Amino acid sequence: MARPLGSPKYGGRTKGTLNKATADVRVLASVYSDDAIQTLATIMKHGETETGRIAAARELLDRAYGRAPQAVTGADGKALFPKIQVLFGISSSDGDDA
Repeated sequence: MARPLGSPKYGGRTKGTLNKATADVRVLASVYSDDAIQTLATIMKHGETETGRIAAARELLDRAYGRAPQAVTGADGKALFPKIQVLFGISSSDGDDA
């Protein structure tokens, strides 16, 4: 049964807590993280194709520094969504409600 509107939510996981399945998978995967980094480094240095070396280097940099932010713009380079200003509580000086 749904809780009434305006009433506080009680119970459940606290915000940011992983569910049990996700936590278990992370623990299992973390065992291989050192080997995975070493494999990426080996591919970056000795990979057969330039594409593979670039992809491995990009993955290593993403892990070390995070992905670079990307701006979301239209084809002309301008913002996709114009700024909209909404004003409340403004009335006309002559008393009309328009």
